[in-house]
Amino acid sequence: MKVNRAQAILTALAILSSAILAEVIRPRQLMASSSGGLNLEEVIPKRFGEWKLVPNVGLVTPSEPAKFVQAELEARIYSQ
Repeated sequence: MKVNRAQAILTALAILSSAILAEVIRPRQLMASSSGGLNLEEVIPKRFGEWKLVPNVGLVTPSEPAKFVQAELEARIYSQ
């Protein structure tokens, strides 16, 4: 099979330019790190459709205390 030299050069240039463009437009800051975190009181609507918030309803939390690293994770997950 004979390869056309012009096609090979154009293909190589297209691949090289794609690699350079991908590096240029790569995000430098993580989106999760850019925000300060979510406040569930502000994010979750108090009402949608016929559903509405019932005040003073207890939260579901872990029943038994966690150990070591898991306790820190639970504190972050169930903080709000």
